[in-house]
Amino acid sequence: KLVAKHAIDVEQRIHIHGPAPHDRILQAFLKAKIGLFSSRYEGCPIAGEEALCLGCSLVGPPDVPSMQDLCAPHFGTLPQSRRPGDTAQALNSEIQLWSSGKRQPSFIATSARHIFSARSICTDILQVYTDGSAELKTGL
Repeated sequence: KLVAKHAIDVEQRIHIHGPAPHDRILQAFLKAKIGLFSSRYEGCPIAGEEALCLGCSLVGPPDVPSMQDLCAPHFGTLPQSRRPGDTAQALNSEIQLWSSGKRQPSFIATSARHIFSARSICTDILQVYTDGSAELKTGL
């Protein structure tokens, strides 16, 4: 219904996925620039971390606490509220950042992998357990 309200060129660029196999999600993120998350009850969207590690930026709901970490500071845009107009404005801001060259997939992917990759998280956890004084760099 959302896509049907827009011009044909928008229909060709926006794909709304329901539940999908992991390999299909991977292929979508490899082609995408922006991941849009609309979940109401999400602890931490692992798919968002995966999208970041592949160089996508994110737009997600401001009232899901983990989205604040996943979108800040150079990973995406949070809408002011869940209102459709605010979400559309945040998505438009991301589109403009990509169009102007201010979003760089290699920077996003490298930075995100440093924070969210399984290796980084395991290294963080082991460091906390071995020296006891380090803080997790993710802050989550």
